[in-house]
Amino acid sequence: MSTPPILSLRNVCVAFDRGADGPVAALRGLSLDLHPSEVLCLVGASGAGKSITSLVTLRLEGHDGAVLTAGQILLDDADGQVDLACADVVQLRALRGARIGLIFQDSATALNPVITIGAQLTEVLMLHRGLSRRAARTEAVALLQEVQMPEPEMHLGQYPHELSGGQRQRAMIAIALAGAPRILIADEPTTALDARVQAGILELLDRLRRERGIALLVITHDMGVVAQVADRVAVIEAGRIVEEGPVRDVFRAPCHAETQRLLRAARIGQSGPPPLSPAVPVLEVRGLSLSYPRRGGLMRQATGQTEAVRDVSFNVDCGETLALVGESGSGKSSVARALMQLERPMSGEVLLEGTVLTGLAGAALRNRRARLQMVFQDPADSLDPRLTLGAQVAAPLRNYKIGTRRERLERVQALFRDVHLDPALMQRYPHQVSGGERQRVAIARALALKPAVLIADESVTALDAPVRAEILDIFAGLQRDLGLGILFISHDIGLVAKIAHRIAVMQRGRIVEHGPTRTVLERPAHAYTRALLAAVVQPDPEMRRKPGQPQDAVEVKDPLDPGTSVQYRRIGAKHFVLTAQTG
Repeated sequence: MSTPPILSLRNVCVAFDRGADGPVAALRGLSLDLHPSEVLCLVGASGAGKSITSLVTLRLEGHDGAVLTAGQILLDDADGQVDLACADVVQLRALRGARIGLIFQDSATALNPVITIGAQLTEVLMLHRGLSRRAARTEAVALLQEVQMPEPEMHLGQYPHELSGGQRQRAMIAIALAGAPRILIADEPTTALDARVQAGILELLDRLRRERGIALLVITHDMGVVAQVADRVAVIEAGRIVEEGPVRDVFRAPCHAETQRLLRAARIGQSGPPPLSPAVPVLEVRGLSLSYPRRGGLMRQATGQTEAVRDVSFNVDCGETLALVGESGSGKSSVARALMQLERPMSGEVLLEGTVLTGLAGAALRNRRARLQMVFQDPADSLDPRLTLGAQVAAPLRNYKIGTRRERLERVQALFRDVHLDPALMQRYPHQVSGGERQRVAIARALALKPAVLIADESVTALDAPVRAEILDIFAGLQRDLGLGILFISHDIGLVAKIAHRIAVMQRGRIVEHGPTRTVLERPAHAYTRALLAAVVQPDPEMRRKPGQPQDAVEVKDPLDPGTSVQYRRIGAKHFVLTAQTG
């Protein structure tokens, strides 16, 4: 680009101190330029070095045992160029937030849970812009309005747990903007958000960039996000930039094998596995309803009931995958908790292999629950950080007194191999492996008791596309080998197309559409299903619709296979859905 960069990383090297195991390189001579008002996307698989790049840019790398060993981090400041690699604590404190803002990946953990959103916003405004408390509060309301937060004055007095995922992310963006930075680093800003919320966040970031002239560094593993927002893209692998260029050039003719792998894994198919012949249901849900107490007032007394699930019925056959799809708050996870009897439904029945689970308690419930296991969304939360990976997988076997110590060890080793993990990892702890490896451990633990039904609740949402594809392949392979029935819960209707035999679409606690995958995706009957499909982000920069250029159908050559054409049709104002692939 003709303008000089506002931020430059020059031959940056970072290593993690692993004690007796010695240092482990995280960044290996990484160089990167960010220009004014530009959107640069840094994309790569888990463990490639994306997040440590964002942290080292602000010199926050030390909290996880990482050390900057070489390189320059040059910031074009008002007083001249500053090398953050050599800056002292006072300089860094003045620059963080005021010159470079950071949007963390997980707003639920990045926001202080015991301080209101208003207090967290006003603190930044008073520190970096010298506003009085009264002026800071007025500006805080204006910032929440700017990020399109509904009822901003009400949200100032709320705590992070009282906001939805999309609202927390908007609050995080407002805090990052409070110091009026010239650079905004967004580390996986839409991970784990449903498609319509993700679209809103991406549009918000783009509008803020245009209106404020902010340079934006977006760190992501999602090639769809890259295609929608990037001016330039840099692909990182094993701590090095392996490909870089304008987004359309990189997507049209990817040169490096890693870029090609990311693009291949990001393709959104819509055929689903072939439909199964009718079989005996292994899980039956009849008229399930569930409510939670609604609390308010100073002492948080119960003031009524909030209906989360309303008269939901479905079944899962042996060897079948049913996808339960809907946005955050639609009731999907509440259904899962009711199936596991972690929440007692108000009405309805749950039958597992013909036995009614609802109403069971104690040993009777415990024995039946062994046949119904669950893989949670975040393995970092569901795995015990104090136990080795092998001990976690062995825990169900110990709890149910299955086998001798040697037999349990052999069973755990076999489970590790079943989920494509090296048994040598059994002695490691959760923080010592990647997110994809942690999720495989969670799957192995869920399979330890040989269940009839596996509930996967957003189990691949936060994983990058290649790892996500590997996990889905593991699910499919296990289903073929073991005849598992799988209830696959997700907000991503494009994702479930790859694994589900049938789809049930859930909105506000009810199932509004239910049918074979191909039928639901190609001929959606309900307006809500069509809205979910319209929000699917396509991994193709050619799908960016320019104002004033209506497009009902587009045919694009596949960059990885020039003999193949991919056809999209437009649904709604600006989103496209794959309809055909020929060649």
